[in-house]
Amino acid sequence: MSAEIDYGKAEDVAGLVEERFRQLIEEGAFADLEPYLASLGKTGSEDQAVTLTLQLKLSDSEREREVVVTEASRAYLNDGEVYDFCQSDAVVRYLCDNEIRVFQSNACPHCWGDWPDKHTNTTCPECGYEFGKQVKLLIDDDICPFCFEGKVSRQELRCNACGEQVDERFVSWG
Repeated sequence: MSAEIDYGKAEDVAGLVEERFRQLIEEGAFADLEPYLASLGKTGSEDQAVTLTLQLKLSDSEREREVVVTEASRAYLNDGEVYDFCQSDAVVRYLCDNEIRVFQSNACPHCWGDWPDKHTNTTCPECGYEFGKQVKLLIDDDICPFCFEGKVSRQELRCNACGEQVDERFVSWG
């Protein structure tokens, strides 16, 4: 397999994409489209919306996959309201095949397949890599891998913010 795209750098670019999308909206870049989008949004029910989205994706032809790094959006609701939002997955550091990989928390750092709950479903449904064997969370900054706000350590495995406990089978301490 060839060199990996630096997902950490992609995260930096993601912030710029989100900022630029907001800037484009504020500057009226879509002003000519907005009446049409708003009108279309009003044709739906209260559970539906029309969404204009700018995405940053990474693609890998060898894996035959792409992952969305971030999605900056404006939704047009049926009541005429407009809702802006950004969506991205938390980024974590893994030890995968004995290499440090920065990647999405809900995906496999090896094959890029969906793998949202590694702690419960310990085998990647796409490639068969096992959490705790070929893939481990790398904790070298004591940030909780569950809430990303509290602290954990080798001495204190339970997060001081969310109360979740790190299972040492699934982590490598940096």
